[in-house]
Formats: sequence, C-alpha cells, structure tokens
Amino acid sequence: AMCDGTTWREVGGGVTISSGTARVSALAVDDDNNLIVGGYFDQAGGTASDNLAVWNGANWQEFGGGVSGAVTALKIADGNLYVGGWFNQVGTMAAGNIAYFNFQSGTWLTMGSGVDGTVNVIEWEPTTSSVFVGGDFSTAGGTSAYRIARFVGSSWQAVGGGFMTLGGDIRSLLAAAKDG
Repeated sequence: AMCDGTTWREVGGGVTISSGTARVSALAVDDDNNLIVGGYFDQAGGTASDNLAVWNGANWQEFGGGVSGAVTALKIADGNLYVGGWFNQVGTMAAGNIAYFNFQSGTWLTMGSGVDGTVNVIEWEPTTSSVFVGGDFSTAGGTSAYRIARFVGSSWQAVGGGFMTLGGDIRSLLAAAKDG
C-alpha cells in the first residue's frame, strides 16, 4: 500500500500468489524512484513476477527474471541491489540464498556459494565496502558463520564467533563506522 499523505491505496493491484498467502517482506527504492518489492508471490498487478518485482509508478514488471523462492531482504548500495532470502536461483543463475544485481551491467552476480540458510537482513558498510548479512544459517561460503557474516571483496568472513546460542535468528542489523 502507498499513502499520498491523506489516503492509503493499493499499488497497481498489489501482489498475489496462485496457492497460499502472498506476502511482501522487503522494499527498496532505486535511483530512478522505482519501487522494488521482494516477498512470496507469483504475480504483481496481474503480471507474472516470481518473488521480485518493480513498480515504475504506472506498471509492474518482474525484476531480473525473478527469484526461485521467498525474498526476505533487499538492500541497494554501491550501484547494486542485494537480494537475500530462501532461494537457489536468481534469474537463470544458481545462487545460495543471496546474490546481487548490478544496475549498470543489468546482470546478476553471485556472492561465492552464499549461505546455507535464510538471509533475513542485509546491511552495507561503505568504509570497508562490506556486505553484512544476518539470518538463520551456520555457514557462509563454506566458512562457519553462525547467523551473521560479512562479504568483502570476493569472500565470506565470520563476524566474531557469530551467535551459536542465540536461540533464534537475526532479523535486524546496523552497520556503523567506528570513530577514531
């Protein structure tokens, strides 16, 4: 839904799914003011859209060929759309629950072998050009990383000892640079 300051209204027919309950789990706005929507759905405004769609203010389109499973996290940073969730394919490319779409080249790129469970949140830390992810996983790129990991350059790193005894999953992160 969208509010114009006074009234809430549906955005272009909303999202639906042929079986089950459709949901929107993540939103992002690109540099052209397009609304990117991730979740669990197979149509956006009547247009076939597997779990990732874009609204340009007038029409829905599937974004980047769609995603094979639920999208639970989106982050736009450094000319890329980072997409996380529970899936094994973005567009036509294999992906391990996280990947990114480069706006300039118009292509999907993997982040190594990804993570072995759900990604719930993605955060960008610009001073080190690092992508931090949190969720319900135990490895990232084959490295032990309990529920939190960092992708920098072309490799995954554990963040501290992770959260082995958390008793749940990570759903929120904030990347902040240290002063001094």
